[in-house]
Amino acid sequence: MPDITNTVFSIVPEALEDYDPFAEDSSGGGGKSRDPQGKTSRVARKTAVDNAQQNRKDQAKERLQKVLAKFPEFDSEDERVDFLERYVGWVQACIETGEAIVRDLDIDFDFFRSGGPGGQNVNKINSGVRVTHLPTNIFVENTEAREQLKNKENALGHLYARLEHHIEDWRLYLSGSALTVDLIEELYLFD
Repeated sequence: MPDITNTVFSIVPEALEDYDPFAEDSSGGGGKSRDPQGKTSRVARKTAVDNAQQNRKDQAKERLQKVLAKFPEFDSEDERVDFLERYVGWVQACIETGEAIVRDLDIDFDFFRSGGPGGQNVNKINSGVRVTHLPTNIFVENTEAREQLKNKENALGHLYARLEHHIEDWRLYLSGSALTVDLIEELYLFD
């Protein structure tokens, strides 16, 4: 076998004229080349998109069921129907406007002692905040800061973000169909 360690290779410039390093090699693949715009590719792409949409819809349904499972216990049928009708109205209004609607009347604040680091201040002052959105019964607690006002602002921001995600889940789940009390009860009474 010849020793090539000290051999100098030269590349002829004319040989590089037709060379394209980014060109696809048509030889040596071993399989059929497929047309990216062919019928098989379109069907596969449509199937993949449909499966992804169904997967997102199923995930949204699971998240909605978790929220619905936290609805309060009702003493009477009238109370339950009234709550569900207010909830449906709120969701429909939010979907129409494209954002979560948060009114002052729909929010309940609870204050508590937050505990944790902060010295005696956290043991004496109710700086922790729990904000509940009454139409959905979604709540957020915040004890990040030592000041009640700062915790209240943070909790409202977190609550608004959670409500936005909740409305987005409804948009995904409904996919253009109408929201009714019957649909909510169907999800609410899931197995």
